[in-house]
Amino acid sequence: VDIVDDVPTAHADTNSVTEGAQVSGNVLSDGTPDVLGADGAAPGGAVTGVATGSNVSNPVSGNLGGAGIAGQYGTLVLNANGTYTYTANPDAVTANAVDHFVYTITDGDGDTSTVTLDINVNNVTVTASDTDALV
Repeated sequence: VDIVDDVPTAHADTNSVTEGAQVSGNVLSDGTPDVLGADGAAPGGAVTGVATGSNVSNPVSGNLGGAGIAGQYGTLVLNANGTYTYTANPDAVTANAVDHFVYTITDGDGDTSTVTLDINVNNVTVTASDTDALV
């Protein structure tokens, strides 16, 4: 009998927001759902860590919930159940930009998978009216 330990498979996520606005989602179920396998989620929740950047070569831990983690253009609050809220800073970008985060999911026996959550931050442009008026 060969026993094969199935490992979780996280899939990269993306979302978009206008600077100064807020966007919500769930990294476990949005887009292509993440797969935890037969072991189920870790006791504290499937998502076990989040960090800024895009290096997925090592698992990350901590920084979940609470006040969140500051990215380059806004703040991400990611919870152990996969739900997240990203609040973009007002006037954060002069052109469209991407805030990069990595998160790790962990199954019931400690296997991990780490991928990216990219938030596209769209610039708000102000256009002035070009009309003349007589007083």
